[in-house]
Amino acid sequence: MPFECIGMPQGTKFTHRQSANTLKCSRSREDNRLIFQLFEENGGKVVGYVVIKHKFGDFLDDDRDELVYTKGAYGMSLMSVLPSYRSMSLGTLLVFIATREVQANGGRHLYIVNPLSDVFGFYLKLGFHPDPGGDAIRQQKIDEATNFTFLSENFVFATKLQIVRSHNLWRGQVDLLYTILLGKIAPLFQFHQPL
Repeated sequence: MPFECIGMPQGTKFTHRQSANTLKCSRSREDNRLIFQLFEENGGKVVGYVVIKHKFGDFLDDDRDELVYTKGAYGMSLMSVLPSYRSMSLGTLLVFIATREVQANGGRHLYIVNPLSDVFGFYLKLGFHPDPGGDAIRQQKIDEATNFTFLSENFVFATKLQIVRSHNLWRGQVDLLYTILLGKIAPLFQFHQPL
């Protein structure tokens, strides 16, 4: 069963050095999903969350589900931070928490399914990149759907451009992500593990 090992214990606290705000981490597991939430320590308000899935192929429109599952891959399917907290680098902290959990459970790759194009730069800085296998499968499906008319004059240029720009699957190698993320968050947060 996935997520048997604990990389980030329930109740771990993170103090943002600049603002002195302390956030507390909670975790819950449902089947092949693990949900982390960050709460304000004082008010208890949820300020951000991330959902990690093992065997996450149900988010994809291809038949790679079993391939992804057997290769020690995990997917980050949802992540959100309240707008008023985005200047505290909580997105980076949540990706760090997800990466640490995947690493503790023997995962080799962390995937992001359908990232929004306006956050591509954020993920690139953290060590993610478009998955080359996902691009190849996407192109094959496009070719099949368009009867190999991708290069024809009849195929609308705007559609070609959209196809080229859409990377529906990104991934990062877990150990590399962890190293990059730790370097980014260590100066920003102080960690307090529960006893």
